[in-house]
Amino acid sequence: MQLSERIRLTNVHAKTTAAAESIRILSCCDVTADKCRVDQKTTSEAGGFIIGDASRDVTLDGCRVERALQAIEIGDDYNATDGITRDIRVANCRLAWCGQVEIAEGARYVSIDGNEMDCDISPSVASTAAILVGGADVRIDNNTIRHPRERP
Repeated sequence: MQLSERIRLTNVHAKTTAAAESIRILSCCDVTADKCRVDQKTTSEAGGFIIGDASRDVTLDGCRVERALQAIEIGDDYNATDGITRDIRVANCRLAWCGQVEIAEGARYVSIDGNEMDCDISPSVASTAAILVGGADVRIDNNTIRHPRERP
């Protein structure tokens, strides 16, 4: 999605084997993804949800991301000139066998609430940061973060 507003995604299932983002929200306003699922079947630098390029008022609620090295990326790096991504909320989501939630320098007023994160792309001794913060005015509350469990 790019240059869009008032978008609602409900029960969307995105699945990819490519080294690319599954759902990109760029330069958008008033977007809600509710109970969506993203399956990345790659260990490359790929993301589940990418929210950037001055997007604002975006909510991910009850979503699930599986096997994405960059599970959720919010904002842009300091070299981007797209503007500030702001007023983003990630709540009640499940990140399974994933990398991290990255809040980049170009993000403001981000809330990460009540999520469950199994934060490592594969069972290994090398772990990945669960939440990487580079933005400002960030609220992180009531998240469960752990190393992934072995699958049955």
